Amino acid sequence: ESKTGELEKAREEKESKKPEAKIVIRTSFPETTLWEPLLITKNGKVKLSVQMPDAITTQKLSILATDKEGFIGLLRKDIKVVQPLFIRAAFPATMILGDNIKVAALVRNLTSNEITGTANLFSDDLKILSNKEITVRIPKNEGAVVEWEISGKECGPNEFTVSVKTANFSDSEQKNIFVLPAGEPKVHLVRGSIKGEGVFNTRFILDRKATYRVVNINVSLPSVFPAIQAWWAFDTRPWYSPWAVAATAIMNASMLEYTRKTDGDTQRIEFLRQKLTKASTQLAAQQFPSGAWGWYFLADATAPHTLPIVGGENLYYTAYVLRALAEIRKANLLVEDKVMLNAIKYILKGRNSQGLWSSKGAYFWEVFNEATDNALSAEIFEVLMLTATVLPPVKEFEKDFTALKNKMINLLKSHPPEPMTVAAAVEGLSYWSEFKNDHSVRELLNQSINYLITLKRRGYWEPHWYHAYGGMVELNARILGLLAEFDLQ
Repeated sequence: ESKTGELEKAREEKESKKPEAKIVIRTSFPETTLWEPLLITKNGKVKLSVQMPDAITTQKLSILATDKEGFIGLLRKDIKVVQPLFIRAAFPATMILGDNIKVAALVRNLTSNEITGTANLFSDDLKILSNKEITVRIPKNEGAVVEWEISGKECGPNEFTVSVKTANFSDSEQKNIFVLPAGEPKVHLVRGSIKGEGVFNTRFILDRKATYRVVNINVSLPSVFPAIQAWWAFDTRPWYSPWAVAATAIMNASMLEYTRKTDGDTQRIEFLRQKLTKASTQLAAQQFPSGAWGWYFLADATAPHTLPIVGGENLYYTAYVLRALAEIRKANLLVEDKVMLNAIKYILKGRNSQGLWSSKGAYFWEVFNEATDNALSAEIFEVLMLTATVLPPVKEFEKDFTALKNKMINLLKSHPPEPMTVAAAVEGLSYWSEFKNDHSVRELLNQSINYLITLKRRGYWEPHWYHAYGGMVELNARILGLLAEFDLQ
């Protein structure tokens, strides 16, 4: 009996010394880890503290720097995030209430041994129509796909957890899928104003048949003083690079339009006219012979021996400068026809086999796919159509513009999930209507604006991706400008 007891005790001690299974729960998956549009350095150096996302992937670090002379430097680095075993959900961003869909997850084994484990889908919100737990066998350094069938139980964000578990390791991802109501959304808009310490009250008539209701409250302050202060702070120094000159010109054109509408000071109007005339002359002088604009000096820190690239033409840069020139022309100030026509020719020449534009090489960023191509193409289409409204000789490109117009119509009808794509395509088609005096797309534009409002999350619009020229602030300012044009209230 004593020998048996000693053996039992030894076995228990051995089992107690077994390493506990390591459990990893990943919950943070922002599409952009950090976006810092303006960092002021000290002696050319700056330190950043960054909380990395939980995604098992290769994070891309892109840094764009400029000095007081307008020279630009670029640095790109890969930051690899790995662990020996992980699961990655491959669910769509949205689904329709009442639909049954198949969803999947990828299980990766990065060890040198075959692994057998169980993959599991758990959710209090979703209805799981298949087996929640699936046994998976994954060869070394390979992956396996597991599938489930699900249905949404209620509209809104539906949380779920996918996990993979082995004898000594467990990995989980916690995410959500947004369940949309079936049918077309109905929008009920109420406007009002308050003064002093007043209170605004309103009533909504709720449709009993509605499956999901969202109330958005937008508060607009009546004062533009902060905008005027920002304009003055930005425009007190000279700018030399075409990008800075164009950005300042767009701002000055907006300020001139506002000052004229509000019967502003005549001295300020003349001051703005002089600024815009100077910008028109400067941008014309900075245009490359090809019709493009770009950098006169671009140091790419990722290039071999960090060789400088002189004369860096760029598609997005060119479209942005053309927009500035169109805004100057729209303010009834002189811009050479030849400068704008050459820019249009350069832009149209850059189309791909689909008749649109590729984002690869146009942005300082690492996301290049169909969605980013559509976003870039919509923005360029908007600029071209704005130019068409102020440049009579542009009619030589009418065939090209018609082809682009048809592509933008098809793009809007596909309901792209990226808000900037929708906003730019709508604005571009609105300019096309003005250019052609053709209002056949008006119904589609109204439908698209209502759709754009449904893309609003947490009181603002959030881009699905960023590039080095703009992000969330740019997107929301852009959409507010669009909505103001269609409905001043």
